[in-house]
Amino acid sequence: MGRDKIDVRKVAAGERIVFLPCTLQTFKRAQNWIHSRSIFDEDPAQVDYAASVAI
Repeated sequence: MGRDKIDVRKVAAGERIVFLPCTLQTFKRAQNWIHSRSIFDEDPAQVDYAASVAI
């Protein structure tokens, strides 16, 4: 389920592949958490929900 929909060449180090549903609300909450805590040396890029999930 979904494994045939991913191009692994687009996955960078540190990213993970999750084969569970991710709602827009969950995605936004996770992105807000990441950006609000400045856990990376450089600000991570803002990513688009539609470009991040296989629907």
